[in-house]
Amino acid sequence: MSLEKFDKSSGEVKQKSINDFFKSKTVVRIENSSDDDDDSGNIIIKRKRKQTYPLIPRFNSENNAKTHSYSASPAKKRVKQTEQMFLDFGQRNFSTYTCPECHMPYSRGTVEDEAVHAKYHKAVVRGITYTSYKNEMMMKQFPEDNSRIMMLAYNQSNQFEKRKILQILDVIDTELNSVELSEQKLDQCKIYLYVTDKKRVEGCVIAEPITQAYRISRDDKDGMQVEKMQIGTSNNGSAVFCFTKPIQAACGINRIWVSRPNRRKGIATKLLNIVREKFVYGCVLKPSDLAFSQPTGDGQAFASHYTGTMEFLVYDEN
Repeated sequence: MSLEKFDKSSGEVKQKSINDFFKSKTVVRIENSSDDDDDSGNIIIKRKRKQTYPLIPRFNSENNAKTHSYSASPAKKRVKQTEQMFLDFGQRNFSTYTCPECHMPYSRGTVEDEAVHAKYHKAVVRGITYTSYKNEMMMKQFPEDNSRIMMLAYNQSNQFEKRKILQILDVIDTELNSVELSEQKLDQCKIYLYVTDKKRVEGCVIAEPITQAYRISRDDKDGMQVEKMQIGTSNNGSAVFCFTKPIQAACGINRIWVSRPNRRKGIATKLLNIVREKFVYGCVLKPSDLAFSQPTGDGQAFASHYTGTMEFLVYDEN
């Protein structure tokens, strides 16, 4: 029984409800029966079915092959294309530029390098900002310029003080090209800071307790009769040797640093004087009692000047 109503007067099929209006249309062809055997005169409604398509590709019956051709070669991997960021016209300092003030090499025009350089340049040239902390200890104050020397023990510092110590060490290690100190090593160290009246750190000395050190050997003395080992190089590139026989020592200078604009102003000397006076309780060390951790060329010159001898003490911080 058909769901639609047929109107004989108009020859159209009426919809049953309004919802039928929105359904997909079906082609309807109305024919009068012309069969001689059918005397009823009924009207036949023939519906044309909508053409459907198979979900899988058809096969050609002659060669039993697919009508659609597919490539059997594997998909090519997408290669990430490089993008040119700079144009090289032969300009100077194209690859790396070294700042004449902070001496940090970086790539101009690179956002990351520019940001790192700006932060490092500010810390080296202007000093590292420093405020008062809970566990700091006042070692000495200098009324002539209202500067002071503060001391922080890493194993007695809170998280904010440790964060400030690590920030200072990051600047020092970058300039001295030194290896980062471990937490275990820092727990044994005392950090002496030279703070100006503008609340900026302009100098730093890291001291640690040691048991033995080695004396520097001069090239023009003792020759090769005594066993020696190389501990570094001087400013002119020549090797620096020390004797292999250990000497008893109590205080090792792991790091010594002064900001570039404030060098040759006696800051490093003031820091080492405080270390000699305060590091060992109830005992004042002599300048020659301090041992230095494989100093650089400039460090060797300063250590020789401070201790008054070319044969100052060095030690292995490892």
